Amino acid sequence: MPNGIEFLPNRDMPDDMWSNAITLILARIINFCFEDVENDYFFERRKATWETLATDMAAWRENLPESFKPFSQATKTRNVFPSLWLIRPCHGESFSVDIISLSRR
Repeated sequence: MPNGIEFLPNRDMPDDMWSNAITLILARIINFCFEDVENDYFFERRKATWETLATDMAAWRENLPESFKPFSQATKTRNVFPSLWLIRPCHGESFSVDIISLSRR
């Protein structure tokens, strides 16, 4: 990964580190999308980078600790959107970032 920082999922990480990890992955996706590319010379390198980012996203999702799972999906009166009830704000923020990062695929 660029900058020498690599995402290595570790179930012993506290929840806020999991949130920071998904934010870092999203930042890399944004940098990748807005990278100035003038020709196809770098196509193979960009493809490899994109695949690494996709792998990091999948690893983040697959290794999330149990604490990130919603404790309820009970609906809220007059709410047309699905409800996910989470324990900590960082859990909700992490899922928001995860959804944003998937929108580029």
